[in-house]
Amino acid sequence: MPQLDRNPIQDILVIGSSGVCLASATDTWPSQIVGGLMSAIMALGRDTLGSELEGLDFKDGKIYCVANDKGICAVAFSSEKLPGVIVKLILEDVLEKFMAEYGETLRSWDGNLKAFEGIHSYLRDIISRPFVETAIRVFFSRAGLEGVVLYDLEEGRVLFSLLPTWFMSMKKMATVAAMIASFANKLSEEVGGGRVETVIFGGKEKWIVVLVKGRLCLMNFLPRTEKYDMNSLVEASSLLLDFTLKITEKGGG
Repeated sequence: MPQLDRNPIQDILVIGSSGVCLASATDTWPSQIVGGLMSAIMALGRDTLGSELEGLDFKDGKIYCVANDKGICAVAFSSEKLPGVIVKLILEDVLEKFMAEYGETLRSWDGNLKAFEGIHSYLRDIISRPFVETAIRVFFSRAGLEGVVLYDLEEGRVLFSLLPTWFMSMKKMATVAAMIASFANKLSEEVGGGRVETVIFGGKEKWIVVLVKGRLCLMNFLPRTEKYDMNSLVEASSLLLDFTLKITEKGGG
């Protein structure tokens, strides 16, 4: 399995409601010019489309945008198209962290950008880590999962995991993942109506939602409550697996 160490996100900017770039992960872009342009484009989207702009497509990349109710916008520059749902979760996470740390500062801000220097290292960490790792971490956090495991069925190894305290050993997990994948394959043959990719196990207190695509298996562990939208959970998991497989097919670079 190729190393999943790629991250197409080249930069992340936090832009104020006035169009001023408050913080960025790198100095690659003329941030203040970009901030003003993005603010103007998003205003145009609101005026003409009646909703916030979510992205811009270019020949060699894509820009993703998320704004909060205060008019603060997080923008990600990517060298390729990424799962929009996942990028949105990442940018929402950026905005929540920024507002938690600097919401009060903005109320009396005097225009000195040094006030936001503390967020730069956080933004740099996002673009420095492999995208798949960041995506899983944010997905884990925002979905309220108790654990998540990305498993390579062919090589029989864990590619990434965030395990709950009650979770079984890695050795047992490998056996369970292989059994579930085998079950999904056999069920696909039996129903004859298409490949079964999602298997959901429900206990008295826990859910285990498993997706199998190609050589990859993604296992989500969550408490059994009414708050979960299983369709959304499965959709986000599926997009994450699709992107990981895409990286695999490209040979990891």
